[in-house]
Amino acid sequence: MTIYDQNGNNPLTTATNYYYDNPSHLMLTRKVTEDSEGKVIETKLKYPLDYDTLTRGTVMDTLISRYIIDPVIEQINIVNGKVVSAQAVEYKQDTVDADNIIVPKSRYALETSVPVDAGGFAESTDGETFSAYKKKANFQKYGKKGNVLELSKENDFTISYIWSVNDTYPVIKGENVEYNTLESAVKSAVGYLSGNYQDLDDLMNALIG
Repeated sequence: MTIYDQNGNNPLTTATNYYYDNPSHLMLTRKVTEDSEGKVIETKLKYPLDYDTLTRGTVMDTLISRYIIDPVIEQINIVNGKVVSAQAVEYKQDTVDADNIIVPKSRYALETSVPVDAGGFAESTDGETFSAYKKKANFQKYGKKGNVLELSKENDFTISYIWSVNDTYPVIKGENVEYNTLESAVKSAVGYLSGNYQDLDDLMNALIG
């Protein structure tokens, strides 16, 4: 691809290559873009099957055993051989239902004012430990359908959600309040409403006809 300035001069040519390095899953693992000035931008993606069988964690093994192999566990962004940003997601088994669904537990990001040499960047070896990253958010509570009920940014206030219409839509958001407290308040509020509404779902169904 060739890009010109606003006067139609100074062409900048870029070429992008896509790599599928792991034959175990054949999903995109690297996207590399190089321009005519020599700048190389690489996006590296890691999935459960990209962690060695001898070192990967038990949650990664469970994901694989359930054929859930497409979540991106780490995304590492590299410019000219230096890591400029990176994100990661830690998963957990949640006991909210008998299936022990696997859901995000925490989100992480690399925090650095100076790019890190890609060769020295400590990528996770097990898909569950992220020593080079800083934790950014925690997901404390889920519903039976895997909906987030309660989360918080690291060292910040809690955000809670009430879902309705067969648990398909978040209809109430509460800030600086835990889910159990918010749920109790909503139940009390619905109880004060006129009409024979058994719960929030009953009320929502009446409202949307």
